[in-house]
Amino acid sequence: MYIGKVEINNFRNLDGIKMEFDSKINFIVGENNLGKSNLLDCLNMVFNYSRFKEDDFFNPTKKINISLTLVLEEEI
Repeated sequence: MYIGKVEINNFRNLDGIKMEFDSKINFIVGENNLGKSNLLDCLNMVFNYSRFKEDDFFNPTKKINISLTLVLEEEI
């Protein structure tokens, strides 16, 4: 199983983010302060049932919305 796609809205500096992942390997690269660590923190919070803190909201008047597509493949 792997994460096929993720959409994130209103989490820290990630708002309106849509990413698709390859089944084999993925690299998250970019300049400082673009949200690489925030993406990993967000996934960690979702998969480990952590609570969001007030600082996690990009806009405190809106809810955080995260959509994940998990893909289950049989290994050959």
